[in-house]
Amino acid sequence: MKKYIFTLLLFSSALTMLAAKPEMVKFKVPAQTVTSIEANKAFKVVYTQSPNTSVTVIAPKRIKDKVKVRIKEGKLTTGFSGSANMTSNESITVIVTAPAVNDFEANSAASITIKGALSLPSSEVDIELSSAASFTADAINCAKLEIDCSSASSATIASCNTKTVEAESSSAASLTVKGINATTVKGNSSSAASLTLSGSCITARLSKSSMGSLSSSGLKTKK
Repeated sequence: MKKYIFTLLLFSSALTMLAAKPEMVKFKVPAQTVTSIEANKAFKVVYTQSPNTSVTVIAPKRIKDKVKVRIKEGKLTTGFSGSANMTSNESITVIVTAPAVNDFEANSAASITIKGALSLPSSEVDIELSSAASFTADAINCAKLEIDCSSASSATIASCNTKTVEAESSSAASLTVKGINATTVKGNSSSAASLTLSGSCITARLSKSSMGSLSSSGLKTKK
């Protein structure tokens, strides 16, 4: 009986240690220009459009030295130096501010969030997601929005003001673009993926194949 109680206490203690919040550290990454973001390895990137450029990392102290956030020729990438096995209650967040990031890529369960509005009326905004990555944005104002989701990735854009939207969802991905105000919308869903579009445009060219799901009842066209 005593042995059973002792084992139970050890098990309870182990669970408590696993559930405990990890000690976190915050550090800056020198950055002059950021125009592109590529998030990998389950990193969480939060981008806010701002006149000033800054990159701040929040990570568990025990793996701080293995966290690598690099910026080369304006492209920010995330990763690790060596192996860094995180527990379920650990995460790494990269907070980015910059005037004009227009290229976003996420894979390997990483996530990118655009906080607030992104306004680049003369630029094209490209978003590419794969391998269970995720992307969210409140509002995007640009000349053209191109977004491609594949391999169980997901994305939601709450509002989009642009001339052209090109949206593609494939391989069990889920893509939703709401509040569209555009001239042309092109959309395709394939391979058990889903695509949801709503808002208004002049013309729309939409298609689906290979058990893809397409919802466009909320998208009003003038032709």
